[in-house]
Amino acid sequence: MENETKRIRSLVTHLPSIPPAICTERTCLKTEPYKETEDEAPLVRRAKALQKILEHMTIYIADWELIVGNQASKPRSAPIFPEFSYDWIENELQTLTPDRPTVLILPTTGKRA
Repeated sequence: MENETKRIRSLVTHLPSIPPAICTERTCLKTEPYKETEDEAPLVRRAKALQKILEHMTIYIADWELIVGNQASKPRSAPIFPEFSYDWIENELQTLTPDRPTVLILPTTGKRA
């Protein structure tokens, strides 16, 4: 690429070096209020879960970003949305084998959702 800018060269070099990961932070933040509000109305439970996410989710802004904002707590991480579906995650994780080229960094510490 002849017209590559310094920023683009940096992205092409830097981003692939970050291993893909699964981010469970949002899942944990979302499920905590649901456990604490089992006797409340569904709308109130959803509102409290959103409040928890907005107040406690990690915010990162990378030096190379022109437009900031992400749904995960770090670059190249995939968030899990338990309110939509979680079965596929379980199924997909069970299909990971050493002979598959897919590599995901799974969190080994933290709260279980």
